[in-house]
Amino acid sequence: MTAMNDQRGPSWVPEIPLALTTVGLDQALRDAESGLLPASRRAYRTDALQFAQWLLEHELLPQKLTHSDMRAYRNFLQERHLANASANRKLSVARLAPTTGVERQIAY
Repeated sequence: MTAMNDQRGPSWVPEIPLALTTVGLDQALRDAESGLLPASRRAYRTDALQFAQWLLEHELLPQKLTHSDMRAYRNFLQERHLANASANRKLSVARLAPTTGVERQIAY
């Protein structure tokens, strides 16, 4: 889509980027988005993309995450001095990642 024919309205939500597909978050995100308002979908996609980028930077895959990895992500969020609501939403999105049985019950 070019800038001239970009018809974004208030309901426009960006496509799921390759980074999410690479780490396996794309389908989990699609499942979680059903029924969300466009603004919430945008926030979830942004959060998922940030988590995917964090995973890729740390050479991690969701299926291999440990509790220590999730604590490291929580610490990363805390270092950014986010509002509790924002950090909790980001952690909720991170918990959508496909796993091989590791439950992630890490609160902000």
